[in-house]
Amino acid sequence: MKGLRKKTVAGFGCIVVLLAFSGVVSMLELGRLSRDAEEIFGASKRNVELAQDMLDAAQSQHTALMHIAIFGQYEFADSCRHSSERLAATLELAREEIYDATSLDSLSMATARLATTVDDFMAIEQPFDRTDSMVRANAMWYTRQYESDYMELHNAVKNYITSMQGTLAPRTELLKKNAYRAVMPVLITLIVTILIVLMLLYFVHCYGVKPIAELNKRLDDYLRYKLPFTAKGEFVDELASIKEQIEVLITRNKRRLDE
Repeated sequence: MKGLRKKTVAGFGCIVVLLAFSGVVSMLELGRLSRDAEEIFGASKRNVELAQDMLDAAQSQHTALMHIAIFGQYEFADSCRHSSERLAATLELAREEIYDATSLDSLSMATARLATTVDDFMAIEQPFDRTDSMVRANAMWYTRQYESDYMELHNAVKNYITSMQGTLAPRTELLKKNAYRAVMPVLITLIVTILIVLMLLYFVHCYGVKPIAELNKRLDDYLRYKLPFTAKGEFVDELASIKEQIEVLITRNKRRLDE
């Protein structure tokens, strides 16, 4: 491979390699960025789902206990027990899935306190005939003790949602930094590519366009006006060989004319 061709191929080859490299790096960074985003959104969605399950279980238990304590409908006992088990299971599932389990401490305490209150009430054997004093006692227990524990649990679930959303803020900020990092290779490659293109333009002009224009002008002057062929400039590689061959041809032509 000759000099000019080799240098030209090498220059454009560098541009292709840089663009390919930046493309691969950007694809890898964008892939990781996409996975991080999906993980953050998935964690947020999962936390909301767990909190909703807790609230649904607590509300179901709340409704069942209202029927039992206020209206004496003990057929809701199984529903109350099932709701308590569902609430405890959801809490345990949340403890296994989240990264920082300490955020569930207040929620665990509120759940345990509510479960103890409900279990103590359900353990009392209710008489077959409900008297007015028993109805008032149950209503007082429901409004004073149970409602207080239930609202504490309800507030603990809301605090859990708030704290979980708060933990997403640093991860979102990290996601923003990863986005900048994904774009940075493209920006750097673009700058380097522009510099290489400018260098190629400079070298092509200095060692390609300018010498060819000089050869063309001097050869035209020689053919038209019989001026001496004195090409000035820096001729390298193939252009230097062309200049020498033109000079050889002109010298041979002069000899032939002299003879």
